Amino acid sequence: MNLNWKTVLWWSVLGGFGLTVGAGIARLLYMILVATLAIDQILPWLAGTTSS
Repeated sequence: MNLNWKTVLWWSVLGGFGLTVGAGIARLLYMILVATLAIDQILPWLAGTTSS
């Protein structure tokens, strides 16, 4: 029973860590995507404002 409890605890910690890392990576990729889209929108606007 003690071994089983430790195994369950270990897997729950490992699973929680994996989810946290996965969420962090997903958020980072999302931020990169948003930043890329924002730059694509802002650069032509900046070029238009500086040229005019």
